[in-house]
Amino acid sequence: MLKNYSKIKDINKKSNANDQFYSKWFSHPFSILLVSIVENTKITPNMLTIVSFLFTIVGTYTLLTIDGHNGLIITWLVLHFALIFDSADGQLARYKKKSSALGAYLDVFTDHISYRLLIISLTVRLSYTNENAMLIGLIVLALFTLSGFQNITIQNIYLKNQKQDTKKETAEKLFGKSKLKIFVGKLQNGLTSGYYLYLAITFIFNIPIYFLYIIGVISIILMIKKFVVFYFSVKN
Repeated sequence: MLKNYSKIKDINKKSNANDQFYSKWFSHPFSILLVSIVENTKITPNMLTIVSFLFTIVGTYTLLTIDGHNGLIITWLVLHFALIFDSADGQLARYKKKSSALGAYLDVFTDHISYRLLIISLTVRLSYTNENAMLIGLIVLALFTLSGFQNITIQNIYLKNQKQDTKKETAEKLFGKSKLKIFVGKLQNGLTSGYYLYLAITFIFNIPIYFLYIIGVISIILMIKKFVVFYFSVKN
């Protein structure tokens, strides 16, 4: 059952190379183990995606219904299972060579819903004891959503005008191989890949409001960065 663990790990090594260390160390070992268990069953990557989303639903429920620090810890554990299944769907697809446009769509679509469900449920939870939490949460949700819309809009423009290479060249020209480029690149990767890292730290240390602060600040930085790259690429 577990004889192909190393093979699955090697196949996914390149695809997972840019993931945050939290995913590498706390998610991928378990997701690869899960894939090695289900590889010879009728379970499909899309099924794993749906299970991941169901764990997110359960996590939002526990966040809203279980009070105190215990509620945060339980929610973090449930959402960590969601992350494991979310990692496993792509790993299983690559291993069995069953990647599909539908699978990619379902994965991204459920991810974006999950991120926003967590922000909304955390905002509601914090609003019980913090009169400013609702406003903070709405602002963060708006920033996070705008960052996503901005990315979709820019990608559509590049695809329509076939300027993808120009975008890459402009990014290199603006940031080069500087520490700034490395830093901004890590932030961009970290908004989604690091989402669960921020969640783990803030929930375990019982400072959940800082999760909203972190997501809000990173969203602002990324929107500025993306706009600068886009502006100079279309200007040239």
